[in-house]
Amino acid sequence: ASVVDPALVPSAIAHALKLPEVAGRPIVDSRKDHLADKELLLLLDNFEQVAQAGPVLEDLLGSASGLSALATSRRPLSVRGEQEYLVPPLDPPDTERLPDLPVLREIDGVRLFLERAASVAPRFEMTEENAPAIAAIVARLEGLPLAVELAATQTKLLSPEEIAARLDERLTAVGTGARTAPQRQRTLRDAIAWSYQLLGEPERRLFTRLSVFSGGWTVKAAEAVCEPDSLGDLLELFGSLVDHSLVRRLKTPEAESRYSMLETIREFGREQLRAGGEEEAIARRHGEHFLGLAVEAEPHLESDLAWLARCEAEHDNMRAALRWAIAAGEPDLSQGAAGALWRFWRTRGYLTEARLWFDEVLALPSGDRPTAARAKALTGAGGIAWWRGEVPESRAAYEEALAIERELGDRRRIAEALYNLAFPLSIQEGLEAAVAVAEESLELFREVGDESGVARALGMLSISDFMAGNWDAVVARTEDAVAIWRRTGDRLRLLNDVLALGFVYLRVGRPGEARAAALEALDLAEEVGSPMEIGGALLALAVQANEEGRHLDAMRLSGAAESLREQVGSGGPPTEIMQVIVGDPAAEARAHLDQDEAERVLEEGRAMTLEEAVAEARRSASG
Repeated sequence: ASVVDPALVPSAIAHALKLPEVAGRPIVDSRKDHLADKELLLLLDNFEQVAQAGPVLEDLLGSASGLSALATSRRPLSVRGEQEYLVPPLDPPDTERLPDLPVLREIDGVRLFLERAASVAPRFEMTEENAPAIAAIVARLEGLPLAVELAATQTKLLSPEEIAARLDERLTAVGTGARTAPQRQRTLRDAIAWSYQLLGEPERRLFTRLSVFSGGWTVKAAEAVCEPDSLGDLLELFGSLVDHSLVRRLKTPEAESRYSMLETIREFGREQLRAGGEEEAIARRHGEHFLGLAVEAEPHLESDLAWLARCEAEHDNMRAALRWAIAAGEPDLSQGAAGALWRFWRTRGYLTEARLWFDEVLALPSGDRPTAARAKALTGAGGIAWWRGEVPESRAAYEEALAIERELGDRRRIAEALYNLAFPLSIQEGLEAAVAVAEESLELFREVGDESGVARALGMLSISDFMAGNWDAVVARTEDAVAIWRRTGDRLRLLNDVLALGFVYLRVGRPGEARAAALEALDLAEEVGSPMEIGGALLALAVQANEEGRHLDAMRLSGAAESLREQVGSGGPPTEIMQVIVGDPAAEARAHLDQDEAERVLEEGRAMTLEEAVAEARRSASG
């Protein structure tokens, strides 16, 4: 329901399949490769709002013989091979010839009414006296499940006879709902409107304001957005909306309760919010709240897994907030929030979506001034371009960000911009140019007392030592960086440098420490949920297996790592530096094996799931 841009459909499908995007390749192409030999059912709900993406679905289905798709939509998709199935309503009873109670209870529409009524009024039961009214309610609502459910919730307050009388009056009233809509849609809409009219005024106002949320909300978010002080006791109002089936409590692994609305109900609520003249004000409060949450999250996204999970839970709301800010012409809000979110997008595999957001926020006509928000967005755009393997785009974004930071004069931000620029420079201009800006970055980080920045700049300066084979210097600098990350608690940076340290220990002949570092990196990568870094740990253990003469293990781990790289991208453009550090463990293992056996074991590794690859890595390391 939250994906309303057809361009995001490929990314949404990829993310639902837990397949991170492949750097430098169209998402659809990489998904074709992955799905080619799979047997899967792809369920796409609310597809009518992204119907222009129908050709994407058609293309996927045409390339994967074992793939089937079930799409719910209010209109046909008009794609090749489509088979329409009109979902019928539940069977209503024949009010002219009612069966006996045992038979009546088994009619689908009646059974739903009774189940929902019992959930809000445990003592409720159908009797000979109220059975005609219950049958009339279900028949009048044409067996539409949501409409029946909404009516049944009123049994907490009204008898079936009263519900039937009020419902009949409501559904025959003029002025509610689109009179040109199909009868079923009019009935459903009117049923929602009827349930809405039965609410008290504070409940109605809260309901309409809650419709601004996308993907659900917490009580704290509702307090921040919905101005509950003007309404009354928020939890009591929530309880009433839940009882009326207008709001649902979600089952989540987090301790904090979360609520949502069905999309049909949310659309109705948004219409009432607009009709009441509150949409602009509540949308602004929602946008400012969630864009502020993105900025608040930024310093935690490399060290706190709970913040990563929180951003994932609120991603739909953040998308809606960004869309609002762009439409409202708010460049500082949209650019600052997008720049704050880029590491979340990178870690969780939303690379293509991130690129689209940055393209939009940086192109805002009122957003081309040299502001701190624009510099932050350029930094995020440069980072996403780097991980997508788009070096020229990354350099251009980083260079503009550096120019703005120099103009603004914040020395820590200048140091950060210099550090970022060193990466694409190392590819396009060579190590000497990268080292020059990294040294300036290091000096500024030391000047402002930024320990994290110092550690990162030292890591960049290790490049020349890598290339020259000055391994003692590399070991010292990498160990210093790891010690800093342990002190500061930056889990993602610790993961990356522990992984690097494992490779370095291998190069200097310290296999025991190399194994420990690679296994720690593997544990951290699992904790963070980063397949990219899991692949790096597999490579480190493959290199070690070769060193110990376990070439079959090395080949199998190389195959698993290769498969992960294909799924998540190379982690930035390939460089000769990586060749110096990692080498090619598959090629080295192949030189010691029968070629047929080597290919067989490589394919075994490539066919492993992520969980199987991690288990194989631990088995290999233990023996």
